[in-house]
Amino acid sequence: MQNAAVPGGKMKLKTVRERIGLAFALVLMGAVLTQAAVVAPNPNSPLKTKKVLLLSGGQPQAHGPAKDATLTNLQALAAKVPFNMTVGNPLNLTDAYLAGFDIIIFNYFFETQLNTVFPDASKNAFIAWLKKPGKGYVGYHTSGANEYAKDEWAWYQDNVTGMRYALHGSGTPEGIISKTTDAAILASPIMEGLPSTYSAQDEWYDYQTDSKVFTDGSKVMFYLSNASTMSPPRLPSPIHPVAWFREDANKVRYFYTPFGHTADGANSDWFKSLILRALEYVSGDPVTSVITPGTQSNLLSGSSAYIAAGQALAIDIPGNYRLSVWSPEGRRLASVSGNGKRSYALAPFKKPGIYVVTLDSKTAKVSQRIAVY
Repeated sequence: MQNAAVPGGKMKLKTVRERIGLAFALVLMGAVLTQAAVVAPNPNSPLKTKKVLLLSGGQPQAHGPAKDATLTNLQALAAKVPFNMTVGNPLNLTDAYLAGFDIIIFNYFFETQLNTVFPDASKNAFIAWLKKPGKGYVGYHTSGANEYAKDEWAWYQDNVTGMRYALHGSGTPEGIISKTTDAAILASPIMEGLPSTYSAQDEWYDYQTDSKVFTDGSKVMFYLSNASTMSPPRLPSPIHPVAWFREDANKVRYFYTPFGHTADGANSDWFKSLILRALEYVSGDPVTSVITPGTQSNLLSGSSAYIAAGQALAIDIPGNYRLSVWSPEGRRLASVSGNGKRSYALAPFKKPGIYVVTLDSKTAKVSQRIAVY
């Protein structure tokens, strides 16, 4: 960029194009700086009340550094949130043992060894555990299963990861990971603070079109956006998911990402952030203490409370008040009068989106942004 000298030693941009270019560069710099940090834990998440079991299995040397890095990072995360995490042996699972846990993480466990390494007794205990409402599963990279390996567990592919895929080819090419544009998914707490794009070297799998992730209601958070330009190109499929989540009819929640082949990837702030949000998601909906006496939220701070679509809004404040729901543009969508502790099933909250709730009483004047997902 060329600048012209002006009196006083200051520099002046010569053209409008240069000024726009500088502004764009500053925006990009801000985006890079934003992406560099690990997201903060959601203070309303019930994760801190959950008991987590981390299962690690034997892995080829290629995945040893990544597995060790993820273990270290999860231990640090458990201390930070905090939540209770136990490192267990996947070969000796029983119904009685698993009964004490709310969430199971498969830490680089499975690969092509699962029928020989993961005994039937452990499999059956795992299946029985997943039939209990409110449980959560988190898996990544080799916690999935290779479609063309002969000793795979089809039930696990179809009911847990939702993924059937071919081998990934050689090397770890550069991939561009892009965030979904689906507004309903973006409004979910699992997406809070995650960057729009992330570039990394990894193993990028080819998906078969009969993978359940395309048909079972899974919500794709990120996808590989340069799949067609890779050498060789990835096989055709509707999209190339990089991370997704879903909840089954039994209120069991699942998260899986094939990402994480390298130690650098496992240590990246993007992956640390992704796993934190995944653990929060599978632990259940954020606890909603949306409005409390004397609270004043700054709508420009970007902070939001979260509720599921159709969930009632709980208010606990003495005396009479007026509760209103507004669109972000300032259009009033609903308004009710109330007194004391009550819950309101407000019509606007039946649809995912961003809303603003205001409460006006003699003891409090509150504004709170609400994300409905």
